[in-house]
Amino acid sequence: MSDYRLNSTSGYDTLLDPSVRSNLYQGYFQWKYRSASNFEFIVGLHLMRFSLNDQLSLEPRIGIRWQMAPGNVFLAGFGLHSRTESLAVYNALIKDTKGVGSLLNKDLELSKSLHWVAGLDLMMTEHLRFRIEGYIQYLFNIPIVNKITSQYSTINAAERLTDAVLENAGTGMNNGVEVTFEKTFSRNYYFLITGSIMDSWYMAGDKRRYNTYYNTRYISNIIAGKDFPVGRNKRNSIGINSRVMLRGGYRYTPVNEYQSLKSKRIIYDNYQSYKNQLPDFIRFDAGINFRKNQPEYSWIIMLDIQNVTGRRNIFRRRFGFENGRIISNDILSLGMIPVFNFRVEF
Repeated sequence: MSDYRLNSTSGYDTLLDPSVRSNLYQGYFQWKYRSASNFEFIVGLHLMRFSLNDQLSLEPRIGIRWQMAPGNVFLAGFGLHSRTESLAVYNALIKDTKGVGSLLNKDLELSKSLHWVAGLDLMMTEHLRFRIEGYIQYLFNIPIVNKITSQYSTINAAERLTDAVLENAGTGMNNGVEVTFEKTFSRNYYFLITGSIMDSWYMAGDKRRYNTYYNTRYISNIIAGKDFPVGRNKRNSIGINSRVMLRGGYRYTPVNEYQSLKSKRIIYDNYQSYKNQLPDFIRFDAGINFRKNQPEYSWIIMLDIQNVTGRRNIFRRRFGFENGRIISNDILSLGMIPVFNFRVEF
């Protein structure tokens, strides 16, 4: 790994120790009880050990499944989950009181989350299924810069690494509702429609509550396809598939215009961290394939086109100060991407 920053002497400071080695071990125990009244109770224990700093986590988990009627099921669950951070977080060189870069974040504990979930899975017809699920995730033990002036949390680590000492003192919350409407493949076609409404926030070192970088508010997908039998005895097929993805944009922190113009450099309004939202993300994929079925094998030739419309979605927004003005620079996604594939199945 490498990360450098230009310093005041026109040299570069090394911000990361270049290499690290670690292992993540996981194991679990599970017990299931099923009654004669179509009720299932599942209890388990998950074990995780991170060898880099000898962190160990024992995580109890419970689930229930009740078949209210044939094809109609109520589901619920509760569990404790843990995760490691990016290896770069542990390997960051943080300056100590003597100005020497050291691995002061190497001994961070695991981030943890309590999950609650409940939902209904309903079989409307032989090939149509409807599912609705609600969830709450309470995040704790999150590494943050535990200072009254800081808004940093590793929850938003995709944005940047910190050059300060982290403590496992942060909290947060994810909650939402997900809906799925699915038609399994029959009569030569299928579709899957999913939608999710969500909220995601965290508590920073300044004891304020902020949106996370990923608080897009909603996500939806539509996937559909149809096969057309062709050839002698209709043994072969031409298939058409498509996918539409729509979600809210990622978050960014607005600029403090008054302070930036006065100081002639970009100063962010950190007390509104991740308040603003980028435009919606929209992408349409489509594909066509031909399948040739032989008695002992089949071959398929496929052409998939990702982002058929060529829309350049905005992933991130950066700001700079130039000629007395605040300018923005958007980082865009790729345009249209064709993918050709040939496959043989035995």
